[in-house]
Amino acid sequence: MLDTLFNFFGKKIRSSVEEDAAGSVDKECNYCPQCGDEYRGSVRQCASCMVDLIPGSEKMKQVQRDTRYKYSRSMNIIETDDLVVLIEAKLHDVKAVRNLLAKERVPSLIFAEGRSRG
Repeated sequence: MLDTLFNFFGKKIRSSVEEDAAGSVDKECNYCPQCGDEYRGSVRQCASCMVDLIPGSEKMKQVQRDTRYKYSRSMNIIETDDLVVLIEAKLHDVKAVRNLLAKERVPSLIFAEGRSRG
């Protein structure tokens, strides 16, 4: 029963996040597919990258697709996952890095030096 409630609420949160992310895109504007800069609808090429711009509707679809992918990733770490040491620092700093990773839905572990990782 708890799993069902969690999945139900998880879906609601994902759709809300997806709508919020897409809300940052203006359909009337054009966007650079490389650097993401926003331009008026009459501009056709990125001044920095010199590539053709994409319409806001296409950018919105990309943002929604990327958001769906990001929130579909599991936050679970299994024994076959490769682990990498990202930072060795004070606990406060390590927790800050963990929070940044979690915001991007990248699972992480914190462990004290000299202790078993298993």
